Amino acid sequence: AGGAGAELIKNYFGSDEFSFSIETATNPGKARHFTSLSGAARENSISRIYVGYHFRKACMDGEALGNKIGDWVAANALKAK
Repeated sequence: AGGAGAELIKNYFGSDEFSFSIETATNPGKARHFTSLSGAARENSISRIYVGYHFRKACMDGEALGNKIGDWVAANALKAK
Protein backbone atom coordinates (compact mmCIF):
# COMPACT_ATOMS: atom_id res chain seq x y z
CA ALA A 1 0.00 0.00 0.00
CA GLY A 2 2.86 2.39 0.78
CA GLY A 3 4.49 1.82 -2.60
CA ALA A 4 1.20 2.27 -4.45
CA GLY A 5 0.33 5.45 -2.57
CA ALA A 6 3.78 6.96 -3.07
CA GLU A 7 3.80 6.14 -6.77
CA LEU A 8 0.32 7.56 -7.30
CA ILE A 9 1.25 10.85 -5.59
CA LYS A 10 4.54 11.00 -7.53
CA ASN A 11 2.62 10.56 -10.79
CA TYR A 12 0.05 13.18 -9.88
CA PHE A 13 2.56 15.87 -8.87
CA GLY A 14 5.33 14.82 -11.26
CA SER A 15 8.00 14.59 -8.56
CA ASP A 16 9.31 12.25 -5.90
CA GLU A 17 10.95 15.10 -3.97
CA PHE A 18 8.72 16.12 -1.09
CA SER A 19 10.03 17.13 2.31
CA PHE A 20 7.62 16.23 5.07
CA SER A 21 7.40 14.96 8.63
CA ILE A 22 4.87 12.60 10.11
CA GLU A 23 4.11 11.44 13.62
CA THR A 24 2.20 8.23 14.23
CA ALA A 25 -0.17 7.25 16.99
CA THR A 26 2.10 4.31 17.82
CA ASN A 27 5.15 6.57 18.30
CA PRO A 28 3.79 9.91 19.58
CA GLY A 29 6.19 12.81 19.97
CA LYS A 30 8.76 11.32 17.61
CA ALA A 31 8.22 12.61 14.10
CA ARG A 32 9.88 10.88 11.17
CA HIS A 33 11.34 13.20 8.53
CA PHE A 34 11.49 12.38 4.82
CA THR A 35 12.77 14.17 1.72
CA SER A 36 11.05 11.89 -0.81
CA LEU A 37 7.93 9.82 -1.18
CA SER A 38 9.97 6.79 -2.23
CA GLY A 39 12.05 7.13 0.94
CA ALA A 40 8.91 7.07 3.06
CA ALA A 41 7.57 4.07 1.13
CA ARG A 42 10.86 2.24 1.60
CA GLU A 43 10.87 2.88 5.35
CA ASN A 44 7.30 1.64 5.47
CA SER A 45 8.40 -1.57 3.73
CA ILE A 46 11.45 -2.07 5.92
CA SER A 47 9.42 -1.51 9.09
CA ARG A 48 7.51 -4.70 8.32
CA ILE A 49 10.78 -6.63 8.61
CA TYR A 50 11.70 -4.99 11.94
CA VAL A 51 8.43 -6.00 13.57
CA GLY A 52 8.78 -9.56 12.28
CA TYR A 53 5.83 -9.61 9.89
CA HIS A 54 7.75 -10.23 6.65
CA PHE A 55 11.10 -11.16 5.15
CA ARG A 56 13.03 -8.58 3.09
CA LYS A 57 12.24 -10.22 -0.27
CA ALA A 58 8.50 -10.11 0.41
CA CYS A 59 8.76 -6.42 1.32
CA MET A 60 10.77 -5.49 -1.74
CA ASP A 61 8.48 -7.51 -4.03
CA GLY A 62 5.43 -5.91 -2.44
CA GLU A 63 6.87 -2.43 -2.82
CA ALA A 64 7.65 -3.08 -6.51
CA LEU A 65 4.12 -4.40 -7.09
CA GLY A 66 2.70 -1.38 -5.28
CA ASN A 67 4.68 0.92 -7.58
CA LYS A 68 3.18 -0.83 -10.61
CA ILE A 69 -0.32 -0.52 -9.17
CA GLY A 70 0.22 3.19 -8.48
CA ASP A 71 1.43 3.70 -12.05
CA TRP A 72 -1.57 1.84 -13.45
CA VAL A 73 -4.05 3.81 -11.36
CA ALA A 74 -2.42 7.09 -12.40
CA ALA A 75 -2.51 6.12 -16.07
CA ASN A 76 -6.05 4.72 -16.08
CA ALA A 77 -8.14 6.13 -13.25
CA LEU A 78 -6.77 9.69 -13.09
CA LYS A 79 -7.31 10.48 -16.76
CA ALA A 80 -9.25 13.64 -17.50
CA LYS A 81 -12.69 12.78 -18.83
